[in-house]
Amino acid sequence: MKRIVRRDEGVTNVISSIMLLAITLSVVGTVMEIYLPAWGKDVESRHMEDTVTQIYNLRSIIEEQNVLGVEGAVSSSVFSMGSPGGALFGTGRVWGSMDVITASGQCEVTNSTGSTIYGRGVGYILYTADNGYIEDYSLLYQQGAIVMKQGDSLVLKAPPEVFLTHSPAPGGGTLRSLKVNLVSFDGESSTHGSSSNALIEVRAVTTFHTTYDFEGGQTLLVSISFPEGYGSAVVSYLEDELSAEGLTESEYNVTLSSPSGGEELLTLRIDSVDSLVLNIITAEVRVYV
Repeated sequence: MKRIVRRDEGVTNVISSIMLLAITLSVVGTVMEIYLPAWGKDVESRHMEDTVTQIYNLRSIIEEQNVLGVEGAVSSSVFSMGSPGGALFGTGRVWGSMDVITASGQCEVTNSTGSTIYGRGVGYILYTADNGYIEDYSLLYQQGAIVMKQGDSLVLKAPPEVFLTHSPAPGGGTLRSLKVNLVSFDGESSTHGSSSNALIEVRAVTTFHTTYDFEGGQTLLVSISFPEGYGSAVVSYLEDELSAEGLTESEYNVTLSSPSGGEELLTLRIDSVDSLVLNIITAEVRVYV
């Protein structure tokens, strides 16, 4: 008669392996379901804060060149296009693209007779982030204004460089002066995409500073084109600022129209302007990724 010998050592090892695998999968699943999105959102949120700061720096560079008025001057700034993701599960994936548009839109300043004091194409810089965890967003630089768009939210991060100032008039009264800093981008339009850093180079091609004095005050129209969907934030700002300066609704008007595909035309009308100060820079922008 044969005897059957049963050994439990192998069964115990198999059960232990299965339980260890189940625990490991449970831990990995918890990390991917709960912690990984939180880490990814944190990385992408911090990257968004960095890009906002860096586009402020870009505006400062252009402002500095405009004020100094040194033609041929070259300034550069590093811009974080995106984030390739961390070593653990690739958290915080961001792919950014930079559009430099040079021949789009217009900027015109006209007086009450309808003659153009200044007018030409202006262009803009648009950065768009393709995120993995937080909602995609874009940052627009246009005539000094920085507008952030994320979903249905539109936020003016920096205002356009249009200022209305008052000074005492000889013999009494008040003189109104409108100051406008204008930026026109030269060169070819281009698009650059990357998940690493980019170098943005700005070269001052021409600069122009002048003041126009008007007798008796004139009505001025300042028209600036914005990419479609961004102009309303600037309209709200200008309306609030002019109202805060004490102008009545009969003395100014800000309108936004869509004359052509993909663009909005913002027109600012101010009555009884005694002088106009124009600071104009034509800059060439190059992006290296």
